[in-house]
Amino acid sequence: MRKKFVKAFSGCAGVLLTGLLAVTSLDMQPVRAEEPVAVGLNVTYHTQQEILDRMNSDAAVTGARLAFSTDPVTAQPYAPGSLSQDTLDGAVTMLNQIRFIAGVQDNVTLDDTYNQMTQAASLVNYVNKELTHYPQKPDGMEDELFQLAADGAKSSNIAYASWASQTFKDSLINGWMADYDDSNIDRLGHRRWCINPEMGKTGFGAVAGENGTYSAMYSFDTSNTGAAETGVAWPAQNMPIEYFHNVYPWSVSMGSEVDKDSVTVTLTKVSDGQTWTFSSASADGYFNVDNGRYGQQGCIIFRPDGAKYVAGDSYRVTIEGLDTPVSYTVNFFDESTCGNTPGEGENPGEGENPGEGENPGEGENPGEGENPGDGENPGDGENPDDGGNPGDGENPGDGENPGDGENPGDGENPDDGGNPDDGGNPDDSDDSDDNENSGSSSGSNDSAASLPDVGTEIADAKSGDTVKVTGVTSLSNGEMKELLKKTNVTLVMEYTYEGVNYVVTIPSNAAMDNDIPWYGPLYLSAHYGNGAPANGTTGSTYTVQAKDTLSKIARSNGMTLAQLAAKNPQIKNLNNINIGQQINLK
Repeated sequence: MRKKFVKAFSGCAGVLLTGLLAVTSLDMQPVRAEEPVAVGLNVTYHTQQEILDRMNSDAAVTGARLAFSTDPVTAQPYAPGSLSQDTLDGAVTMLNQIRFIAGVQDNVTLDDTYNQMTQAASLVNYVNKELTHYPQKPDGMEDELFQLAADGAKSSNIAYASWASQTFKDSLINGWMADYDDSNIDRLGHRRWCINPEMGKTGFGAVAGENGTYSAMYSFDTSNTGAAETGVAWPAQNMPIEYFHNVYPWSVSMGSEVDKDSVTVTLTKVSDGQTWTFSSASADGYFNVDNGRYGQQGCIIFRPDGAKYVAGDSYRVTIEGLDTPVSYTVNFFDESTCGNTPGEGENPGEGENPGEGENPGEGENPGEGENPGDGENPGDGENPDDGGNPGDGENPGDGENPGDGENPGDGENPDDGGNPDDGGNPDDSDDSDDNENSGSSSGSNDSAASLPDVGTEIADAKSGDTVKVTGVTSLSNGEMKELLKKTNVTLVMEYTYEGVNYVVTIPSNAAMDNDIPWYGPLYLSAHYGNGAPANGTTGSTYTVQAKDTLSKIARSNGMTLAQLAAKNPQIKNLNNINIGQQINLK
């Protein structure tokens, strides 16, 4: 990695250092007074304040937990049920907010047919306990219901969490938009479907219970035929820090095929001039170009080694080797970000990179409200593959990050290998030949800006080192195996979960080599904790604390309320427990 330095002002981040104004020729189009010129992009520019206003207006809707207007029936005779209108409205509102930030049309609407297809798909995956785009027919299920489910599964982003609780906000932001795991980073299919400019309609479905939570978002709609956006970037020019973690890859979808061998990407941190370069010859991190038809074609993907993003950071992106040069600046911000003037050295005129986008598949989308067809593949080999993305074999990412500071493991059962966050991943047993895991990443109660990159810190450690991290409440399978590879390195984790302070110490020779995708806070404490947690959890019992409910205790230990009640027949009134009371967990 080489470094160079430029003059820049630190402090409050500007409202926007780069605009998403399209420049398709040397002629510049009119822009708003506060909108800097971007090169090579054709998306709508939004200021930080506009994005904040949108996030605030959406907040009451997007954070709602799953609820049902009609409960699914998960045994014979099967019935898919239906999500509540509030849940559906929250899901599509969150999707449109993401699209607003990215600068593509944000008026996607719900389609009842798509809702039915995704709900049926979620039911079948739940019954089969398998996350797949190509489910097997459960015994006793009616042909009509199964066909609806099969059509929905192969045309949707899909996800799994090991507990019966999930929000679509988490699935979208920290699952499908993240796509950072090894199964998805090479194409980012989930992300590209979510911000596909041609999407006009979608649908959502979910089934939650003792098998976990299986969910789906219809992806193959292309009814927005007037969409003209190209050069769709994530992170966007003005980017909420809560929506982009250190491990997430950057992407720009160009809307036409891109020659990987011709492209060179340069990423520069404005404050100190640190620079990363990416090409097919060499890269300071991960680099790929994918021309598959996941939403918009021609996606340039890169992830800088060692980068950590905090509110107020600005990064300049330039891409050479395209027909039209691309340059843009990404400004990370949160609700406390102030100012709206770019500092010296942050010249927005150097443009923003449009990313290459890809269409869902050469005419293979079902169209407005139209079913993809009995047994029909989504097109040109772009069938969704294991875990999630419909299209060109694109997988959803292994594991999803907890969103917005949400505790990973809210009800997570570590023994199930579940992800620390709503919308977590299935374990490897859920993978099919296409590696179809749902997408997610690690997280904690802290914002992404303050979380250490555990995997990088372990990889950089030398023999005899102790790596100490705070605020991180879970480890990914990759991070655990990275520790296992080290010699005489110890990982110490200090975190607070559900109001309880934990200290976890994992020597490298005690790290695990298995297929559990995520190790949650309770799992880590049970296997590596320094003594019993302060709240009295021993692995077999739990001591009731102030403000506890049986439902909360059940969720925190990966159970349904009914399962916990069955282990505690001495409790006659499930709504009446006392501080200090012992609850059986096994």
